[in-house]
Amino acid sequence: MMRKFISLLLLLPLVGCQFFEKKNASQKSDKPEVVTDTTLKNGESNSSKIVKYVIDRQGTWFKEKPEESSENQNAMQYGYRIEIEGEQGDYYKAMNYETGNYAYVLKSKVGDLSQISLIASDLDKISLIQKGEQHEPIFYEEAIALDTLISFELIDKSLYEKAKKSAVDFLLRDTLSIVKKNNVITLPCLDSIVTFKDINPNSDSDNQQVYQYKGQIEFMNQFIVSGSYWEAYDYKWIDKKTGKEISFSDFPYISPDKKRIISVYTNPYDEVVELSLYTIDDNLQVKEILLAHFTNWMAYNQQEDAIFWSSDGYFYIPVNHRVKFWNESGNFNEKCQYIRIKIQ
Repeated sequence: MMRKFISLLLLLPLVGCQFFEKKNASQKSDKPEVVTDTTLKNGESNSSKIVKYVIDRQGTWFKEKPEESSENQNAMQYGYRIEIEGEQGDYYKAMNYETGNYAYVLKSKVGDLSQISLIASDLDKISLIQKGEQHEPIFYEEAIALDTLISFELIDKSLYEKAKKSAVDFLLRDTLSIVKKNNVITLPCLDSIVTFKDINPNSDSDNQQVYQYKGQIEFMNQFIVSGSYWEAYDYKWIDKKTGKEISFSDFPYISPDKKRIISVYTNPYDEVVELSLYTIDDNLQVKEILLAHFTNWMAYNQQEDAIFWSSDGYFYIPVNHRVKFWNESGNFNEKCQYIRIKIQ
């Protein structure tokens, strides 16, 4: 499943929410009946259960009994997914998987997936930060606000679309000039010949490697090659003189002033965004100055032009709350939000 997701991130065309083709499975209309304090019909099947999400931004609690005075069990954060088994009065009945017993949650505290959204204070929360490759990463059990280098802003779709008309793109897509032959890409660097050879390109084996020539950045004197692996992928810059490689976790976007690079990788395993910020000095040397894992949102970056720098100096990204990144059918959610980033 994850292998398919990684492939989608590299290959899917963008439609709907501007990015997704409308091939999602149709919603079932024969939803199970909710009965008072009993298990729902067909409750043994996960696909047949009514699903709710915690919509109170302060979170809520499972209750041992369907009454306010009942003892609280474990807490549930905003967006927590609950499979409803039944109802009694003002409460839904659901399985508390931490205790292994049925518990109750106030109906007013939960709602549909459509009610989940990002707010401004969600955007800067991180679980990991590394300020340059010379420093060790710092992990946080509870997310904290990023207080350096980057600021975030929620924007609407019209501003995103307007900014996209002024998108800045330094990639020369001369993909016909370097063609893969016999599963090998050959890059004619000045000091050496650099090759990338596909391994098991037609299988799903864990040693699979598939490469694609993407083009070049002329002012940086760099070729760009993407690599697709078992449950992973990356992008590489290859210096056209020395053959030296620089690896990025996702596509490297260069700022309009040619002084910054941002790479945004949506991690489907941990459900975080791994954002890397780099500088380009006067000698065209690239240095990573920040790596941060953002906990609340995930980016739709299936194609390179969905994310972009605009001539206004902002970096634009289509996103969703991590809970809402996929819809109930397991496909990319067509209803998304938009953010822009400013480097301070």
